[in-house]
Amino acid sequence: MNVPHRHEAAWDRAQALLEARDRAEMVTMAQDADWDRQEAGIWGIGQMGDPQDLPLLGALLGDDQVNDAAEESLKDFGAAAEPVLLAALGRPDGVGVLHALDALRAVGGPGAVPRVVRCLDDEDLNVRS
Repeated sequence: MNVPHRHEAAWDRAQALLEARDRAEMVTMAQDADWDRQEAGIWGIGQMGDPQDLPLLGALLGDDQVNDAAEESLKDFGAAAEPVLLAALGRPDGVGVLHALDALRAVGGPGAVPRVVRCLDDEDLNVRS
């Protein structure tokens, strides 16, 4: 597996939780106040692929510290993430919408097109572009 190599303790813990399939602890880690532990936990959630965790990842799209990790983990879910990503297009924060759009580009099916097209009229210039 391709585990990022920053702050080894957090990533080692996430890898151990993944191998143990300890979803509950991985979710706790993904909500940790420590950014490195949180990012490692988000990565682990994506690797585990439990659909129960999609709403958490969708909520994290708006978190400036971990939105990239949340986006990548949502991509790991593939088409199963589409409903959460479509819902994220209605977020009030442009950054969260941008991350949802990027993930939808990777996993979205043809049903996502009308919602994505509506983003072209968004007030946020970054979302429109």
